[in-house]
Amino acid sequence: MSSPARDRLLRTLLPALALGVGYMFLAPRPDLIELEEKLGEARHSASHARPLAAVQRSERRLQARKRELTRALQALAAGTDDAGRMKALQEFVDLFERHQVALVDETPGGGEGFSLPQGLRQLREQVEALQPRPRRGEVVAPLPSRQVWRLRVRGSYLSVLAALEALAEADLVAIPLSVGLEQLDRSGLHAWALVVWA
Repeated sequence: MSSPARDRLLRTLLPALALGVGYMFLAPRPDLIELEEKLGEARHSASHARPLAAVQRSERRLQARKRELTRALQALAAGTDDAGRMKALQEFVDLFERHQVALVDETPGGGEGFSLPQGLRQLREQVEALQPRPRRGEVVAPLPSRQVWRLRVRGSYLSVLAALEALAEADLVAIPLSVGLEQLDRSGLHAWALVVWA
């Protein structure tokens, strides 16, 4: 084909070809519009699903933490009868005796002017709130509450310090509230006062 004939053919076909291509890309097609709408809906629902899933995960974590704390409070409430209290105190005293700290005497109460710290008062209220609620016509004996005990012990500074460090790692129900030096002794065995919540 000669050059002028080819040019004439292109001039005739080129506008039709341009219109066809333009129509294909620019004309609204119902299937493309529908696909774009579905894609927009999917993006919208996905953007709402992520925060919802995060909230649900947080709620599950909080529920697990609540169950864990409830079990811990129930464990605290479990040892409040006299036998449980004496067992907790005995474990406490045994731990101190393993570190060469001897028990001199023990008395209920924290001593003159002692009051339970606010954090433990709140903990005691939470433990007491775990008491079983009586049903109609049912009588439920209240759980005995924990008591403050004053323990007098005798030992060196280093042995008392070692016993207190071991106590921090132990899983005892008896909680030390305060420790104080009562009397210095030249032999190195000093008198100590421990106030314990058991």
